[in-house]
Formats: sequence, C-alpha cells, structure tokens
Amino acid sequence: MDFTQVSLTALRVFCAVAEQGSFTAAAVSLGYTQSAVSRQIASIERVAGAELLERRRDGVRLTAAGHVVIRRATVVLDEIDATARELSGLPGQAGTVRLGWFPSAGAVLLPAALAELRRSDPGLHVVSREGSTPALVRALRAGGLDLALLAAAPRSARRTRSRPRWRWRPSRNARCVSRYPPPIHWLAASTST
Repeated sequence: MDFTQVSLTALRVFCAVAEQGSFTAAAVSLGYTQSAVSRQIASIERVAGAELLERRRDGVRLTAAGHVVIRRATVVLDEIDATARELSGLPGQAGTVRLGWFPSAGAVLLPAALAELRRSDPGLHVVSREGSTPALVRALRAGGLDLALLAAAPRSARRTRSRPRWRWRPSRNARCVSRYPPPIHWLAASTST
C-alpha cells in the first residue's frame, strides 16, 4: 500500500461522498458524473487496500478505515487550501473554522453572528455553507465541518442525549437548549475544534 499515490482529486471526491452521504449527491456537488466519482473512490480504496465506504440502500457510511482516511484527508486538504490562500496574497489567518447552517439561519442568525465574530477575532477565517440538518450532521461526522447550526437535534442526540465526539451547546443568538429537545435551533461542534 503506497498511499502517497492518492491524488488530491481523489481525496476531495472521497470527502464529498462522505459529507454528502451518496455518490450521486457528491457528483452533483462536484460537477462530476457519478461514474467519475465511482472511479475515484475505487482508486482510493484500491490504494488503501480496504473498503472505505459501506454502500447501503440509504447512501454510504464510513467504515473504520474510512474514518482514518477522512480524518487525515481533511487535514491534508485544509493545509492545501491554506497554502493556496497564502500564495494568493491573502493576509495570514489565525485559523479556519468550517461552519454549516440550515437555510433560514443563513438569513436571520448567521449575518449577525459572523459580524460579531469578525469584530472579536478578525484573523479567523470562516468557511461556511448551507445545508439540511441531516447533510450537516453527515458533514460533522465526516470531518468536513467544525461547527453546525442545526434546525433540530439529530436523531442520535435525541435518542442518547449525548454524543461522545460532539458537544451540544446553546447559541447566544438563538434560543437553544443543549442535550434537550430544542425549542428552535441546535449548535453542534466537533470536540476537536
């Protein structure tokens, strides 16, 4: 196994499939054909010597090997993106936070929160994107997001009231409740952030 032979394109495709939860959705988000996505995943699995994605009727899930690869791929791609920003002449960033939000939060909660964040930490670079709660939860699990503002608590949080890898906490800009049925919004964060 020579993982140094894996292309950045294959890593980006793998991350997109893990975040989107399906080959089809990843193909659409990347502007690729589904067969091109399948070929990239087959090539990375061949090099890894293991199946990285469990194919199911309702989409895909990461295998144990897939979790190892996604954790490392996220770091590699973040570093490549940071290098591109630095080379393009952007000022040095204190760090990058990847934030996801549900559609109506983007119109109401997000602008004020981002403005406050810029005032309090002007060196922080925020990469943000919109998505449904299930898509944002998949992206958190896959390591594609650091924080997410969710419309509702994920089923796993409602069922177990806790998630070892995640912290649930209230947002100051919305009525949120941590680890309890949410009246309005949930904020989820990876514990590594």
